[in-house]
Amino acid sequence: MAIRLAVLVLGIAAFAANARASDLSLTLSVSSQKLKPGDQVTFTFVYANTSHHDIGISPEYRTYEALDLQLTKLGSKEPTKFIPYLMIGFDPTAISRDYHILSPGATYVRKLHADISSSLPSFGPTLDRSTGLYVLFSGSAIRLPGPGQYEVKTRHRATEAQRKYLNDTAGSQFWVGDVISAPIKVEFRNN
Repeated sequence: MAIRLAVLVLGIAAFAANARASDLSLTLSVSSQKLKPGDQVTFTFVYANTSHHDIGISPEYRTYEALDLQLTKLGSKEPTKFIPYLMIGFDPTAISRDYHILSPGATYVRKLHADISSSLPSFGPTLDRSTGLYVLFSGSAIRLPGPGQYEVKTRHRATEAQRKYLNDTAGSQFWVGDVISAPIKVEFRNN
């Protein structure tokens, strides 16, 4: 009997976790789908409350902006490389400072600007000064394995551990879950 009750409780908890994950949708778009060194690009993230109740999100909590995007070169197994070129510490107050309440049907739009470059900035404590193809953000970069078509997506993940940085009212509405945007295609060129 105790085992059945434990299985039932775990099943209900798993259902509740999955139901909460569907309370938030995430869409990614890009200002240009063909990019080369010297171009500036804007990635736009749209967070939408698809539930019937208020939810709280903190979409700008990451220390490094480059971690907000996942790029995969189509037809290649060669990975992209995350490069922090400025040392930035984690700021736990960012979760409460960037906290937004979304009512049912409401959206929050966030823009992330980047430069496409053939090298990393000349400042910062980095050892990698090789040329290549980079997506540069403030403090971090993504090194691409080369020119070509890429699938780009983003992920928003919020955990129970982050709730402790919020007051009781905000914490009770804090959305906990994992949502991934549909992929978009972007072509990166050398010139």
